[in-house]
Amino acid sequence: MSAHFKLNYSGLNYLISSPDSCQDRNFLFNLLCHCSYSSTSLSSLQLISNMDRKELTKTLYRLLKKGWLSSSEQINESKVHIEEYDFSSYLPDLSSTGSVILADMSGLIVSSAGFPEDKIAYLAASATSLLKINEAAKSRNLELCNGAPWTLNLTWGDLNVMIQPIAIGSVQFALIVGGCPQFNNQSFYQLIAILARRYIK
Repeated sequence: MSAHFKLNYSGLNYLISSPDSCQDRNFLFNLLCHCSYSSTSLSSLQLISNMDRKELTKTLYRLLKKGWLSSSEQINESKVHIEEYDFSSYLPDLSSTGSVILADMSGLIVSSAGFPEDKIAYLAASATSLLKINEAAKSRNLELCNGAPWTLNLTWGDLNVMIQPIAIGSVQFALIVGGCPQFNNQSFYQLIAILARRYIK
């Protein structure tokens, strides 16, 4: 088996697609909380997973087969700053325009960047209200048929936004993005890792 393992974008999409807890999702959340965007070795994974080597190897093979982990023969491991909880530094990188709002499902704004101040509260309230009444948003994303969790588009005046529901365990959020979303980057991993450390660990 390859020496180093990393949560990939498909695995991250699987994590945030459903609030349902299961062994695979719990393992990947644990990996994300400890390693975020970086790779880690089998011996390091043993320390954070509470699994024996046989069980861990079986789990890794299963997740590699599902396409939720990537492997490499040798990658330098890097430390993650567990104490860092600054959402605002990651949000601008998630949109081509730098306009992003992170809100909880009651419409409370957790953090925002780029949007005009007079539109933030309305967008957060509208987005979360639409998610709560939309049947597609309520259903589980068991089969990520398009490779990503379900999203919702909203037009308000001259604003066009994409709303991405994010499940962190049983806690859910709405990520409201103006412009083209840019999620396959380190900032998205770090944002989800911070939320996971806060609400799961």
